[in-house]
Amino acid sequence: MAQSDNYVFYKSNCVICVYVDNFLVATATSHEIDQVQRALEKEFRLNDLRTPQTYQTKSTPMNPKQVLNRRPDEEPPDEETKARFATAIGSLIYLMVGTRPDIAFTLGTLSRFTSQPQSHH
Repeated sequence: MAQSDNYVFYKSNCVICVYVDNFLVATATSHEIDQVQRALEKEFRLNDLRTPQTYQTKSTPMNPKQVLNRRPDEEPPDEETKARFATAIGSLIYLMVGTRPDIAFTLGTLSRFTSQPQSHH
């Protein structure tokens, strides 16, 4: 179990996130997911919803293979824009820690751009 979150369990290459009666399993291979599923089915009745398009009514519309790069046609941001972007990211991280762990990956990705934020961020 993760020290920071009582609903995240991990072991070697497997992470299980639990929310009430729903859970997500993340592993390196589909074979490992099948192993976890078989083990859980021994204890619980499961409904396999396969790859989620939504989780907890939050859609996941972004293509997982989407690459975020800087547009060459945009001018570099001024210091005020950089500061506002960093402040917004910091505020969202504060929110994430207390109430919204589901936005952690997005914030991690966006925080990479704090030194050179662009309009598409």
